[in-house]
Amino acid sequence: MRGRAELPRAWWISLIAAAALLTLVSFFFTVSAGRSIFRGLSLVSAGVVFGAVLTSRREAGPVVCAALAIAGLGVSAAGANEYAVHARAGDTAWRVFSTFFNPGFLSGFLAFSIPATLALLVAVKERGAALGLGFAAVLQIVALSLTGARAGVLAGALGVAVFAAAVLLGRGCGAQGWRRIALTLLAAVAIAAVVGRPTGERVASPQGEGHSFAFRKYTWAATARMAAARPWTGFGPGSYEVAMQRYAVAGYTRLAHSNYLQAAAESGIPAAVLGFAAWFAIATASAVRLARRSAARESAAYVSAALGASAATAARGLFDSDWWCLPILLSVAAVTGLLAACLTGDGPKHGRRSGAAAGWSLAAVGTAALVLAEMCLLSLTHQTRAEEYERTGDWLAAGEQWAESARKAPWNVRARQRIAEYGAVSEEGTVSESTLREFARIQKLEPTNPKIPTSLADLLLQKGQPEEALKQYGEARKLDPLSPRLLLDEARLLESLGRKKEALALWREMTRVEDGPYGQVRAIPQIVDVTYAWAHAALGDDLEARRERGRAVEEWRKAADLLQRREESIKEMRPVLEAAGALDPELDEQAADLLDDVRRKIASAAKPGG
Repeated sequence: MRGRAELPRAWWISLIAAAALLTLVSFFFTVSAGRSIFRGLSLVSAGVVFGAVLTSRREAGPVVCAALAIAGLGVSAAGANEYAVHARAGDTAWRVFSTFFNPGFLSGFLAFSIPATLALLVAVKERGAALGLGFAAVLQIVALSLTGARAGVLAGALGVAVFAAAVLLGRGCGAQGWRRIALTLLAAVAIAAVVGRPTGERVASPQGEGHSFAFRKYTWAATARMAAARPWTGFGPGSYEVAMQRYAVAGYTRLAHSNYLQAAAESGIPAAVLGFAAWFAIATASAVRLARRSAARESAAYVSAALGASAATAARGLFDSDWWCLPILLSVAAVTGLLAACLTGDGPKHGRRSGAAAGWSLAAVGTAALVLAEMCLLSLTHQTRAEEYERTGDWLAAGEQWAESARKAPWNVRARQRIAEYGAVSEEGTVSESTLREFARIQKLEPTNPKIPTSLADLLLQKGQPEEALKQYGEARKLDPLSPRLLLDEARLLESLGRKKEALALWREMTRVEDGPYGQVRAIPQIVDVTYAWAHAALGDDLEARRERGRAVEEWRKAADLLQRREESIKEMRPVLEAAGALDPELDEQAADLLDDVRRKIASAAKPGG
């Protein structure tokens, strides 16, 4: 606030500044202002953490490692408790989530906290503190094995190995420290071998994980196509989940499963190359400095932990978009700041004061970030309340909360779309021109989001405007051409309009999608996509009309098989399906009716003379 900023004299500052400038440019070309604002706030937060650690000099090492160790202990304890609950219920193959969105992100965070905990373990002198840190490290390694994330476990092992090698090169610990590390790792591996069944089962039978790696390969191919489509500016930070459908090969996913590819697709290839180049350069230079034993010996263990964590997240970044999880992003910023502090030295002679313009610019950015963060927080609070009111059936209160959510953050597409839907439902007769204009404005906020024209199509259909609905389904399919649900809705609508030839073409298109990577390779193979059953049933009816009874029965049996497997998957995986948002009670009720219908047709065809 004094209008000054202290910047180190370092060559890598230019790389970071160039990457930041190009990322800022990508904001102006984003296809989702709301999502880019959220992502921008995350990046600003990471920049603040990086700067705070960089300027703290000597104090950075123990503080960063202590923060990561405490956080790692907390999430590991929560994960161990979660696993114990499921194990007591007989589900010993449960993969722990702890406080994270998925087990993979948990493993990605533990890859940071484990080296940090080991660094403190070799640094402390008190026996009691060493015992406590040893317990924390064991618990985190065991929790890592319980995630069942193969790439996460391998990355964690790599992080520990790099930490040990760096400590050895930098003379970061003595004989006592090595004994502590050895005993901790032996205890952790022994316990993990007993309780780490999730990872053990996945490593022993990788085919049972249902195309996990194949799904990633197709996702990487789709993301590469995205990056090539807009190589200089990308689609905007945070926009991946509403921009990738047009390029999808094997199904929708919210993340690219690769830090590097997702950064290129969102912020542009130059921004990604420069940003990762700066990060790799800082890590490499600090490793060289440590190997030459130029760093202070008392800080060698902490720098080694930062190198181990960096190696682990660099490896995991090949298989997951870890840096789109805020705790991991902030951890990356902290350990990178620690490595950068190692490079810039400890004295003020290595820094310089900028002019007042730079200082006040940073203050302005910080103030704007705080204002935007407050607006987003208030909007999300009202959105959460609205969704809760909708679950209880209080539609009036829900509408009021959606309106408040949109007022707090006008870029909240979800809130504005719900308000438009509420308004259209309350209108008498057809959908009004004002509602159509509002949907057009919402579409401009996220021009690549297929859910917006799909929602409008559903409204038009409810209001008895099938031809207009058909046009909107067509617009949605331009944005998401392989979506089985969109193909299903459009084909059923065409049939209801008597346009059976066009409907038949879409039914055949659905079976082509089913036979391709989109239908055959799934992230969670146990989740059966039942929409293809309607295509097989319709094709069977067409063959029956053309007196090809044998082929018709084959199509009906394919439909029946899909519908039966869907029923079984719902019984076995209801909690997982609910968490993934893969349950649709209305569609499942229609599926039950369809199953009865095709069974009746199969039985009729099997009768003598049938």
